[in-house]
Amino acid sequence: MVFVYILCGILLLLLVIAILRLKFMISYYGGFPRLDIKLGFFTYEDYFEDLDLESLDKQVFVLKKKKSKAKKKSVEGKKMPKISDALRVIRDGLALFLKYFSRYARLDKYSVRINLATDDPAKTALLYGGLSGVVSALHGFALSIKKRSYRDGDIYTEYKPDFYSEKSDIAVDIHVSLRVWQAVVCYLIYNRALTDLKKLPPKGKKKRKGENSDE
Repeated sequence: MVFVYILCGILLLLLVIAILRLKFMISYYGGFPRLDIKLGFFTYEDYFEDLDLESLDKQVFVLKKKKSKAKKKSVEGKKMPKISDALRVIRDGLALFLKYFSRYARLDKYSVRINLATDDPAKTALLYGGLSGVVSALHGFALSIKKRSYRDGDIYTEYKPDFYSEKSDIAVDIHVSLRVWQAVVCYLIYNRALTDLKKLPPKGKKKRKGENSDE
């Protein structure tokens, strides 16, 4: 009988945790991005000191260099899946993840202000045009979330070029929350997409006769 009481207590505790809201707050006002995670009375905060957005160009170059080396090693070690198949899996997985995320998430604040500037006005214009679609898509996704704040200024995006400065001025403040069980569902969808990506057959490998991928 004692075991039943303990089991019921554990299940009740898990149920309470599952319905608690997990709140993510991302902010950046120059310096280092900050992430705050709140669950009930518990708070976790972290400054991404290894991710300095002011030196983003150098970091992108380093990441591309590492990526090219890693890709070369992986190609030498084993055959990679077709790019078209990999993109299809990534697209489908991302679409499913965003579908559930937009259904579960509650967006309390989405404030993005970007004055884009570089040391060269021509470079600023090119970069502004290249990132316009990304900024618009992110704002559109924020508006697609049904459970969001409707107060003026809570869902706001300002993106413009600055041809007179040499340094970008960026201010980001995003507050989004999900219940714990909803966050677990989104994570499982993300993990499933990664699993499907790993299961893709190597490029050039033909399926055996009678082999069915749906089995």
